[in-house]
Amino acid sequence: RNSNVRIAALQAIGKHPKITEQLFSDIMNKVALIESRDPYLRMVAFNVIHTPARYREEALAAAGDNPYLQSQKYVFLKKTDAEEDFFEILTNDMSNPNSLNRFYATMALSDWWAETSEEFKAHKKEEIVALINTLAAEKDRSITIALAPFFQDSSLFGDDAFARIEELMSEYSLPTDVEVYQTYSDILHTRFPEESAELIGTWAAVGNKALNSWMRMVGWQIPEGIDKAPEFRTPDWKRLVKLGPNPFLVIETAKGEIIIKLDVLTAPATISGMDSLIKAKAYNWTPFHRVVPNFVVQGGDVESRNGYGGPEYTVPTEASAAMYERGKVGIASAGTDTEGSQFFVMHQWAPHLNARYTIIGEVVEGMSVVDRITQGDMIEKMYWY
Repeated sequence: RNSNVRIAALQAIGKHPKITEQLFSDIMNKVALIESRDPYLRMVAFNVIHTPARYREEALAAAGDNPYLQSQKYVFLKKTDAEEDFFEILTNDMSNPNSLNRFYATMALSDWWAETSEEFKAHKKEEIVALINTLAAEKDRSITIALAPFFQDSSLFGDDAFARIEELMSEYSLPTDVEVYQTYSDILHTRFPEESAELIGTWAAVGNKALNSWMRMVGWQIPEGIDKAPEFRTPDWKRLVKLGPNPFLVIETAKGEIIIKLDVLTAPATISGMDSLIKAKAYNWTPFHRVVPNFVVQGGDVESRNGYGGPEYTVPTEASAAMYERGKVGIASAGTDTEGSQFFVMHQWAPHLNARYTIIGEVVEGMSVVDRITQGDMIEKMYWY
């Protein structure tokens, strides 16, 4: 019954060198071609078979226009389509009116471009540069992050890349876009350590702790003592008193309910912020955009719905002595004191997370539902019990 167990099993089967045609036939007839199966599971099944071309139309129909199935669709099409045809599909998808589809197409193009032939790269250089410039002009945070590997490629962007990155970054601001700054500070350190020193100094002077910590980590000489205390959302203390120390939060999904017992005394700022979003129904119909089987399911991106967005506020890291065990619910972070609306539920014990991320509570009912969540499953409703 657990789709994630089936996904892991299918991926293991796909790597085995001696698989019979009968087994592939069973995978197709019992999983991939059954429309009632979990859609992500179906796409993984399509990607297991050794003769994918004969099922090309069925796989495309199964993926449809669902943005969270596009990555599996591209894995499939790389096996069936010639370079030119696959490139055309990606570029067409980048004009999809849905920004999520454009994001996943950009991610796929970035991965594929790194491994495609040099001859094809030379043939498509002008086209890809024009496409990157078009996408960059959208000023979309997540797409800009997805474009970063292209700016690392000196064959696409030579010495003029520094000016292009500087122009691109002028559209973003801290602390909202800290992940964009983190991503491009790495590129600048790798490619333009001398030319960009002044620009990096300007970024550092803003005093954003998460960015400055990141830049120190990648090798920039950022002086200590310039980090400023971030501005946080003020908790609604009266509302927290009404909620009580251990309120229950219900997450409704198509696969069942997840009930979480929260610890308000441990994470008041975080839970107060989430409460404001729950009351505004901001979490309703947001996806679990990230699922790592046997580790976590993650959702709650109320802005971009792909993991690079959040609310208009930040809250401090409220780390505690609690341990990250199965069922614990934590808050995603881009660095200390950058938390917002995104949360994750643990599949399994993960001691490396202890004391690094806020823990808001634990699942008391519905862990079997958490186990069955796959990428793209929706939070249909989220409310207090």
